[in-house]
Amino acid sequence: MDCQNFQRNGNMVRIPQESSFGKRQHLSVCFLFVLLYCMSFLFVVESHAQNVDTFEISVGQTIGADQPVLGSGHIEEEGGQDIYLFEGKAGQTVFLEMLAHEVSFRQMIWTVTGPDGKILALECFRCQDPGYIKLTRTGKHQIVVGNTSLTETGVYSFSLLHVPEPDVFQLQFGVSVSPDSPAIGAGRIESPGASDKYQFEVQEGQRFIFRLLSFNSSLDSVNWRLQSPTLGTLYFGDLIQYQPRIFTLETSGVFDLIIGDKNNPATGEYEFVLESIPPPDEIHLSVKDPIEIFNDGNGAGLIQSSAAQDVYHWTMDAPGWIFLDLKEADKRLQFAQWELYGPSNQKIFSKFFFSDDPGLIFLEDVGDYRMIIGGNLNSGTGDYRIHIQPVPSREVFDLTIGEEVKSNQPEEGAGIISVPGAQDVYHFHAEPGQEIFVEVLQSERSLGFLTWQLVDDSGTVLFDECLRCLNPGKITLQKGGDYQLLVGGFQHAGTGAYSFHVWDVPEPQAFE
Repeated sequence: MDCQNFQRNGNMVRIPQESSFGKRQHLSVCFLFVLLYCMSFLFVVESHAQNVDTFEISVGQTIGADQPVLGSGHIEEEGGQDIYLFEGKAGQTVFLEMLAHEVSFRQMIWTVTGPDGKILALECFRCQDPGYIKLTRTGKHQIVVGNTSLTETGVYSFSLLHVPEPDVFQLQFGVSVSPDSPAIGAGRIESPGASDKYQFEVQEGQRFIFRLLSFNSSLDSVNWRLQSPTLGTLYFGDLIQYQPRIFTLETSGVFDLIIGDKNNPATGEYEFVLESIPPPDEIHLSVKDPIEIFNDGNGAGLIQSSAAQDVYHWTMDAPGWIFLDLKEADKRLQFAQWELYGPSNQKIFSKFFFSDDPGLIFLEDVGDYRMIIGGNLNSGTGDYRIHIQPVPSREVFDLTIGEEVKSNQPEEGAGIISVPGAQDVYHFHAEPGQEIFVEVLQSERSLGFLTWQLVDDSGTVLFDECLRCLNPGKITLQKGGDYQLLVGGFQHAGTGAYSFHVWDVPEPQAFE
């Protein structure tokens, strides 16, 4: 709460019960105000007897105008003070919360002192609650409202509450926490400044998800914390700002998840669950031959729980091409992550199932590769099927302008894409300014939208077309030199036969 966080109600200022009031973020403006107006009060709490009212109260009471006795909750004269005495024990925790006060109380202050005269809290009414106070001595404590130098009069109310020790609950992964479940007191902040502690045991490298399922709006600014007995607070934040995330704990032991905020008067109910993420399924493959990954009942081809991972390992003895094709996947897996890492742990690609297939990939490093499916927060669950196809080196053929290409002509292997991702390369030479006509004669439907390109020796692409779509037609080779016709490759999984003809276009004939 800042110094302006008030609601007017007649001539009273009422503190919002569901605001962030009570966050002990000491405001420099308010603190300076206290120092400027109250230096003398820091050391002496006394006045003329006729201006001081003293009341005996106890922890747990609410003070208001003439409540619990006549004169309490009311500064009746200029320079007046109200002193409230209560018994406290060393180590006891209380919460002092302002409920309402006069709008005219612009300089009014209050303090809490221990039996030894030590000031435990000092605030102006318009600043913030004293809030959570740890008593250091046993004996009579004082709450002093007002100052002999002030002229303000009027009524106010506050509560002095006991803050219980945190309720401690043993928690199992996968068991939801809700009001009074798994035990009485769980899922509920019952008094200002209170907190609940949930203890759970993890193994080294344990991964889990903390899902905050619901909470009362009154708890928006209440804290959550993940703590280690040895390392202290690892993560923390306000409930309203929390987003589900994956936690990885590198050490084994018992950890604490704490819901509650000692400096916040809010109370209410909440629900959450800790979801354990199982260790990844590790599967070893050989990609020397085509392989189909599917749900075989042994861990492959299945993401069985949120953020679970399948990790596939294989070794490349020499550089080579592979073609990766996602054949099918459960619709719940559309946001599953798909990654490939090389021998030096370098990322080769990272994408989601709903995007395009990785397609043709050149693995240039010798060594071990890892392909990871899932592991992200929104991966979903379900079956999937992936085809991994080793792709032979590009087949290269020499072509003469005027020649027809078809299955196994002009050479063995020409005119056919035998495996997904394969590419045929046709070299030919042309003179500067020479004109050719490129015509597709036949293309099997199984090739799908396989593309082909014409590229000169500087890398300029003269056409890039779907083989089964339009004929490139007449092309002028302005540059001359060496050219390549590239058929297939890239991201295409189609296979089948094709044929085309590259015609020379002669100079126009002239007739008289």
